Amino acid sequence: MLPPPRQDRVESYRAHVNPYRVEGFEALGWTEELVEARGSFLVDASGRRFLDMSGCFGAVALGHHSRDLDAALSALLASGRPCTMPFGIPADVGALAGRLCALAGADLQKVYFGNSGAEGIEAAMKLAMIRTGRAAFISFEGSYHGLTLGALGLMGGGPWRGPLEHAPRLGRLAPFGDLAAVERLLEEGGVAAVVVEVVQGVGGARAWSGDALDALERLCRRHGALLILDEVLTGLGRTGAWFAFQGVAPGLRPDIVVTSKGLTGGVIPLSAVLMTDDVFHAAYGPKGHVNIHGSTFSANAMAVAAGLCTLDVIAREGLVERAAVLGERLASGLRRLQDEEIAVCDVRGRGLLLGVGIAGVEQPDDALGALAFCQALRERGVIVTVAAHAPSYLKLTPPLTISEAEVDLFLDRLREVMLELVEVDDAEER
Repeated sequence: MLPPPRQDRVESYRAHVNPYRVEGFEALGWTEELVEARGSFLVDASGRRFLDMSGCFGAVALGHHSRDLDAALSALLASGRPCTMPFGIPADVGALAGRLCALAGADLQKVYFGNSGAEGIEAAMKLAMIRTGRAAFISFEGSYHGLTLGALGLMGGGPWRGPLEHAPRLGRLAPFGDLAAVERLLEEGGVAAVVVEVVQGVGGARAWSGDALDALERLCRRHGALLILDEVLTGLGRTGAWFAFQGVAPGLRPDIVVTSKGLTGGVIPLSAVLMTDDVFHAAYGPKGHVNIHGSTFSANAMAVAAGLCTLDVIAREGLVERAAVLGERLASGLRRLQDEEIAVCDVRGRGLLLGVGIAGVEQPDDALGALAFCQALRERGVIVTVAAHAPSYLKLTPPLTISEAEVDLFLDRLREVMLELVEVDDAEER
């Protein structure tokens, strides 16, 4: 049978993927085809350039089409080496794991490689349940740990949880930063682990202090629960440290750390679950448990090559330190806009993970929130996203390679939008 004739890009997506998603993008006017990507910019079919302040939700750590990354992957494809290894010991996997453990420190000695942040969180939950013999978890309001069923069970309300309120919920939800609430939940018993984002992404860049994280670890130890850090977004330089917890709580000793997005520069799916020897041996050590967890595409050659290259570039170009410097430049500019008292009402986060609060939203869970700013910025050639669990906040996660000039360009465009929308509001009031 011959394949069906090639359909229009939008219409084939509408017919065979998700017509409701197409409707949403059509309503926003975001159906242009992006045909080129380089550095911090995307280009559509008409030649229009867009400054990417989302960086594919923080995954494009090295910018679009990093020359080093393109070269590493091209070399692997040209080599004829197998890209998947169903049996045996694949090349470079141990090297990547060793480098990640060395960068993280904190007694983290073993790594399981998966294919996404959500899968990494699921693996961490499974490991914690095996290690402790318990089945409950504690997570925090505004958190986001992925959309697979177990990870979704750690989430509070929001657009993703709504249709599955009847599904099992493994997580006990605590208010963000409320250690007293965590202690009460731990005292109920049966908690395998506390799962925490050092800086929330979807929650609008709310950040934990070092003292609070240290106290959280002490509570876990006292009650026999593990501490799992979700560094899917914050790991590998995003917040101005190799891992976000190192920047605020260098003495912290998590049992498991999960990272993913920036690990391969955003071009190949890969997640890494770093764990202590204690957790590893409890899960894999008993007789017959050597294959207790795995995946067909785990640590495939393309992902590993991308991971090693990404770590090389981050280290060689000083992108961890650069994220701290450029993040402060961006945050300082945003605070100056806040001082104008026009639209920006809050700036929070660390490094190049920042949340920008937009004034005038009466309900904190208003689905529109900062969406008008996203729309107006896109019309000016800037791509940003809204923090879905804090929709009055813009979420900024640009490439770690963003330049000073590009930061300033974004600030200029944001100020233009602020002034424009205020003028519109004033005109409507008159």
